[in-house]
Amino acid sequence: MHETVEAQWGPLWTVEAERAIDRGGAHIALRENAIVAFAAWGACRPSWFGPMGTLPGATGMGLGGILLRRCLDDQAALGLPGAQISWVGPVQFYANAVNAAIERVFFVFEKRM
Repeated sequence: MHETVEAQWGPLWTVEAERAIDRGGAHIALRENAIVAFAAWGACRPSWFGPMGTLPGATGMGLGGILLRRCLDDQAALGLPGAQISWVGPVQFYANAVNAAIERVFFVFEKRM
């Protein structure tokens, strides 16, 4: 999974995905033995979901929703009362897929000196 995540989403996502595999879990979708989508949970906290990604050629197939629900099922099986989706985007996808709601928002401010 490392190579696919690194190539498409970069080193920060790779670190998060690997940490999730070590501490929580991940699910992948394959096409011809190649990863086309992944979803992970538990990288920073057991109740956190993410990261998740689908390669451009596989979008619109419903893979993200399936992998998201599988991860949330894993978290529920641990007895967690809920999950937090960190670094959400696009918001509408999560709202439609699992009826997720925005709980809190963080803003990044920058000032050039």
